[in-house]
Amino acid sequence: MKVYHYTRVQDWKNIKSGSYKSGGLPGLGATHRLGKDDTEALRTGAVFCFLDPLPLEWVYNEYFKLTWEAIKHDIGGRMLLEINLSDEDLNTFVIDQRY
Repeated sequence: MKVYHYTRVQDWKNIKSGSYKSGGLPGLGATHRLGKDDTEALRTGAVFCFLDPLPLEWVYNEYFKLTWEAIKHDIGGRMLLEINLSDEDLNTFVIDQRY
């Protein structure tokens, strides 16, 4: 399965070599929280990705016309990472990012 993650170009060095966010190992660090109101969600770290590099359901959403602009503002990154997830990776839980 492929997922897509936008990041800042200047953050690529830390993703490639490792940083405090990823425990010193190469890769993305799960530093965002799944939620604020639920204790378990507050304690659960996540890396947010899309199932498509340009999610048309947000780009051309007739009900939430400004959502893609808000998502792009929150992302802040211009570098798109394509990540291949293995079917055997039991530690991966994929949630399509929604607002």
